[in-house]
Amino acid sequence: MSGLAPTLAPSVRMRWLVLAAPGSEKYGGAAKVAEWRGADPPTVGDLWIRAARCALDERDPEAERYYARFVARWFTQALECGDIEPESRAGMAHGLAELWLHIGHLQSAAGGFRQVPHEVSIPRRSGAWSRLLRDGS
Repeated sequence: MSGLAPTLAPSVRMRWLVLAAPGSEKYGGAAKVAEWRGADPPTVGDLWIRAARCALDERDPEAERYYARFVARWFTQALECGDIEPESRAGMAHGLAELWLHIGHLQSAAGGFRQVPHEVSIPRRSGAWSRLLRDGS
C-alpha cells in the first residue's frame, strides 16, 4: 500500500499520507503547530501527552520517551508561568516528577518530588465557615 503514495497526485497523496500517519505523529504535529501559533503551555503540553500516549499504544517506547520529554518541558513551563490553577499545582508537580522518573532523569524527578509540598494550596475559609469552626454553631 505504501507503494501507491508516489503514484497519486499531490493533492490526493497528502490526504492519503495524513490518513496513513500514526496517531503519535499527528498529535506531535498538532503540538508543533500549537507551539508556532503561541498557544499556552498547558495546551501544548496536553497535545504532547496525547502523542506520548499514542506512541505507548503503538508499542513504540522510544517515541513515547521522546514525546514525554516535550510533555515535561511544557508542563514545567506552565508551572513556572503560573498557568496552572492553585488547586492543581501539587498534582501537576507530582505528575511531572513521575514523568521525569519514567523518562530516566533522576535529578529532575527528585527535584520535582521536593517541589510538591511547596505547591500544596490550602483553601481559604469563608467567613461563615470560620465562624462555624470557631463558635461551634
